[in-house]
Amino acid sequence: MSTTIPAPFLLQHEPASILPIEFVQVLNEAYFLHLLATDPEKVIPPGKSLLSMMTHARIEHDEGTEGPDKVAQLTDRVKQVVHRAFWSEALEAISSSEPSVQLPRLKGLIGDILEAIAPLFPPQDRIIQTLSSPLPPTSSPLHTTLELLKEILRALRKRCAPIRDATIDEILDNLQSSPPFHPSMAATTNGSTSNTQNPPSPLAQLLLDTIKSILSLAEDMKSDLTTFVLGSMGEDQLRGIVSQQAEARERKLVEEIWGGRERVVHEWQAWVQEVGEIPDTIPSKKWIIALTRALGADKPVSCDLPAIEGSSKDEKRQENGESPQLYKLPPQFLFSSPTLLYIQNYLQALVIAASLRSLTHLPSSSFKKTMNPGHDFTQRVWTLLKAEVDAEDTGKAEDQEATKIINLADEVVRARQFTSPSGTIDADEESRLRSAVDRTLKPRDPVFLLLQSRLMAAFGKQLLSPPQEQSSSHYPSAAIPQKMQSGRDHAGERPGKRPRLMFDANNDNAASETQSGHLDMDETLFIKGFEDPVLVRATLDVLRKTSACILWTNRVWGDTV
Repeated sequence: MSTTIPAPFLLQHEPASILPIEFVQVLNEAYFLHLLATDPEKVIPPGKSLLSMMTHARIEHDEGTEGPDKVAQLTDRVKQVVHRAFWSEALEAISSSEPSVQLPRLKGLIGDILEAIAPLFPPQDRIIQTLSSPLPPTSSPLHTTLELLKEILRALRKRCAPIRDATIDEILDNLQSSPPFHPSMAATTNGSTSNTQNPPSPLAQLLLDTIKSILSLAEDMKSDLTTFVLGSMGEDQLRGIVSQQAEARERKLVEEIWGGRERVVHEWQAWVQEVGEIPDTIPSKKWIIALTRALGADKPVSCDLPAIEGSSKDEKRQENGESPQLYKLPPQFLFSSPTLLYIQNYLQALVIAASLRSLTHLPSSSFKKTMNPGHDFTQRVWTLLKAEVDAEDTGKAEDQEATKIINLADEVVRARQFTSPSGTIDADEESRLRSAVDRTLKPRDPVFLLLQSRLMAAFGKQLLSPPQEQSSSHYPSAAIPQKMQSGRDHAGERPGKRPRLMFDANNDNAASETQSGHLDMDETLFIKGFEDPVLVRATLDVLRKTSACILWTNRVWGDTV
C-alpha cells in the first residue's frame, strides 16, 4: 500500500501561487511532519509504522507534488552544471605536470573527503588523523593520493553495512589496476602550460571518479547509520524525535513568514485582548477562552498567510462578494488551523444532531443497551453528519446539501412515527417536521443557539480544567539516553562532527499526550440536550482532540502564549 500524504497545506491558502514554489514545498513538508507528531493516524496507512514514514515520507511527498518536482528538476540541472564545472576544473588542475598546481587542489579534495566521512569515525581514529595531517612530501602527488584513497576505502569497509561491501570492493579493484601517470600528458607549449589543449591524465580521472564514489558512499553510510539508530528505538522514542523536529520547524517557519518573533507575539496579544476582561480567569489560560469562542463562531476559523492578505485576487473576490467571512486566528495556529476548522465543524454537527433529536420526542437514552429500535436515531443521524465533516476535512466533500437535508428529515420522521401511538403521522405533521428540520439546520435558529450555548459553555469549562497529574514512570528517563552515539564519549571531541540524535528524555511521553489529549475530562459528562450516549462519546472525542491542540500550542509557543 502506498504512503498516504495529506493534501498540500497551502491549497486552503489561495492564492498560493504568489509564494515561491520552493517555499510552498517547505511548508507542506512541515505540515506533514506536524501531522506525524499530532495526528499520525491521519497519515500512516494501515500496516505501516512511524519508522517507515520517517524513512520514506520525504520521497513519497516529493513524488506526489507536481509543482515542486519541476523545481527540483530545475535545481538538479543547475547543480549538475555547477558540479561539472567544479570537477572539470579539478581534473585540469591535478592533470598538471606541476606539483605546485596539483597539491592545492588535492588538498582541497582530501578536505572534502574528511568532512564527509568524519561523522562515521571517532575523532581519534587513524584515518581521521591521517586526513587531518598535511600531505607528505612527494614527487608524485597522484600516486600518493592513490594510496591514501585505498586506505580510506579499507577503513570505510570496516565500518559500513554489509550491503555496501560489494561497492567498496569494486572501487578498490579499479584502483588496483590504475593506469600509470605520464607527465608528458601535461606538456608545455612554447614554455607555458596549456592544460586545456592536452588530454586529461587517466590516473587523474581515476582519482576524481574514486573521490566522487567515496563522497557518495559516505552519504549512503550516514543514511544507513541514521536508519539503524532509529530502527533500534521504540515507537514512543520515535514519537519524541518526530515531535521535537516538528516543534522546531513549525516555530522557525512561522517566525520567518511573519517577519520575526516580535510580530508573532503582537498578533497573539491583540487576538487575546479581543476577549476583554474575564473575572476569576488565570491570565495564562485566557487564550483558551478566546479559542473556545472562535470554535463556537459561525464564521470558519482560518489563519491566513500574511503574504496572501491584500492580494489582487482576494481584493477582486471581496469586490464581487465572493470572499467568505473568516474568523482570523493568530500565527501560532498556522499549522493547527485545519484541525481547528475540523473541530469547529464537528461541534456544529453535534449541535445539529442534538437539535434534530429534540424534534423526535424520543425518551432520554441511558448508557445501557436497549432493544428499543427508536434509540438508534441518534447513531444514524450522527453517522450522516460525521461523514460530512470527515469529507470536508479530507477535501472529498460533494455538493449534495439537498440530499443530506432530505436524509436527515427522513430520520426525524421515522423516529417521530415510532413515538406516535398509531405508529404513523399525517401528511401535515410530516410537512411541519421537514420544515422544522430545514429551520433547525440554520445557525440562527433559537433551538440551535440554545443548544450551542450549552455545549460551548461546558466545552470551555472542560478545556480550562487543570490537567491530570500523570506519573512519568511509563517511560523512565533512565531507559532513554540523552544522546545516541556509537563508541565511547571521547574527551576533546570536535563539536558538530559526529551524528547525534538529541532529544528530551521525557519528550516521547509528551508526544503521546499531545496525540491523545491530556485534560481532566469527566467520562460521564452531562450537558442538557446532549445526554444521548452517542453524543456524549462524540463530545468527549472532540474535547480530547481540542485539548491535544492546546497542549501542542503550549509546547511550541509556551513562551509567547
